Amino acid sequence: MEQRAAGVLGPVSTGACAAFAHAILFVALMLLFGGAISASGIGIPGLLLYAAVTITEKTLIRKTGSLPDGFTAGAFFLATIAALAVSIGTAFL
Repeated sequence: MEQRAAGVLGPVSTGACAAFAHAILFVALMLLFGGAISASGIGIPGLLLYAAVTITEKTLIRKTGSLPDGFTAGAFFLATIAALAVSIGTAFL
């Protein structure tokens, strides 16, 4: 498994990066749409993203021994889609 540069709490996982990207995109989109920024709009999808990406990452590493090249890009794409969906759902529905 590829080790990233250690931060304050140690290496940052791909799941944590996806959850953080979701939070940043959600806040930016809610400011753009003029909607209310809520903890449930950030927290619940962020936790689900973290869990999904981390479980997929661990499963792929166990099966193949390494991650595919596009895994990080796919995780960011998933975070972007989740942020768009939650933002549109919160702001317009």
